[in-house]
Amino acid sequence: MPKLLVVENDNAWVNDFQKDLRSVFEEQSEPIIIRLADEFKHLSRSETFFDDVELALVDLELGAGTRDSPGDYLGRDLVLREIRSQASWIPVVLVSQYIRGDLAILAETTPYDFDAVLTKTFFGDRKTNRKQWEELRFNVGIKRIAALTGRSTCEVTSTLEHTVELDYGRGVAEHIERYGKEEFERLLKLLDLGSPRIVLDEVVFGYSGLSVAKAICRKGGRSTQWLLKFGTSIRKLDRELSAHRRMFEDGFTRLMSVPVFCWKPVVWRSLGVIAYEFEEGADTLFCKVQKEGSTQALVHARRALQELYAGIHEDVIVPRNQLKRLVKRLAGEKNRTGWGATVLALLENSKHDDLDKPVRVLVGCEHGDLHTRNILVGKRGPILIDFAHYLRERDSEKGVPLFDLAKLLVDLAVWKLVDIPFEDFLTGDLLSQDLLTGLVDVFLTNGKPAASDDERILFRCAAACIMAVYSEYKDVPDERREAICNALATGG
Repeated sequence: MPKLLVVENDNAWVNDFQKDLRSVFEEQSEPIIIRLADEFKHLSRSETFFDDVELALVDLELGAGTRDSPGDYLGRDLVLREIRSQASWIPVVLVSQYIRGDLAILAETTPYDFDAVLTKTFFGDRKTNRKQWEELRFNVGIKRIAALTGRSTCEVTSTLEHTVELDYGRGVAEHIERYGKEEFERLLKLLDLGSPRIVLDEVVFGYSGLSVAKAICRKGGRSTQWLLKFGTSIRKLDRELSAHRRMFEDGFTRLMSVPVFCWKPVVWRSLGVIAYEFEEGADTLFCKVQKEGSTQALVHARRALQELYAGIHEDVIVPRNQLKRLVKRLAGEKNRTGWGATVLALLENSKHDDLDKPVRVLVGCEHGDLHTRNILVGKRGPILIDFAHYLRERDSEKGVPLFDLAKLLVDLAVWKLVDIPFEDFLTGDLLSQDLLTGLVDVFLTNGKPAASDDERILFRCAAACIMAVYSEYKDVPDERREAICNALATGG
């Protein structure tokens, strides 16, 4: 349920405000109350902290000021700045006792990048009611979307007056009903794809906690198609777009990927959406493998991967230092049985021969999440999407193309798109199998389908990490999870 974030050090005001939330404004969820600047700094760095936050109310000062003068400006200089940096989609309202003036006028002003400014008497005033509260939330939500999409507030507001006819099947309906049809329709209006009729088609999706659908938009005699990602994991959507922009800034052309509709997620009441241009007739590699078989289908990805890795070169790396990020999401898990020796050595920082021996491999760019739903194949060739984990060499961690190959092949095996026992990943022999003819040389130092010992070591370590992560995905069938754990237990 969407929540209200309140950063305020006045306990008496907070107590009165919480009472008003329930009795006057009829809010159901409990607000998140933070009283100290250091506490806010700590919590705001959490991966999921801002996902449920719909609106932030921030006091101007978090220290001890006088009646007429604030002791600090941390609400403006620290809290606002952090929210804009970590979660720019969240509307932020300044609430302060040092603000004077007409409440209605103050609510419409936006100094210092706040979406509204209020005196504390707005809350607790007998004239303030639920309608005014709803108007405030609506207005600041519109202002935030306008600020992030480069539109005026009038333009954004007018989109809600448009009529959008949605048509979709039962598969898509399950995703929409998860968030509420009315909220989803409002979100699409605010995205403004420019079509009065949108047909949604279900697309095979990954494991990011987001829903994915293809939107076919018709306007007059023309038709456009967009790949929509939507859900409540807003930070994932935002990170994906930011990484996608970095990829474009690096000069990768449209031959390899596609434009996004907007560089920031459109968010309404903690539900967000992003859109990629979708080529008519394009299929995911997942579907291509089902139709054509794995050996032939994998070759489709070659052109896009050649462009992605155009600047890669040989270098010596220590596997442990690069592989840590692959198992980062497992660090908080208490039950570590079934992950194998390689992953445990990474998580527990214990000695392991393969992890600590330097290897010579190709480094440079890395997609970071190269599974079969992030490669689309159309008439113009292959394209890549979802650059949320994209790495380039000048980042703090170098990209490693072999990690992309390991992710792609493990994904194929998990969903039984290829008949490869999981044990084969843990020997490195898979790099020499006929399955990869016409593709594997893109990832190898000698440019031929013959991996060096160093490449085999790094590949099997990466595969062990990725298999362990897949074993924790809820979407993975139990029998595949068991097969992964059995393989890791004996050879990982």
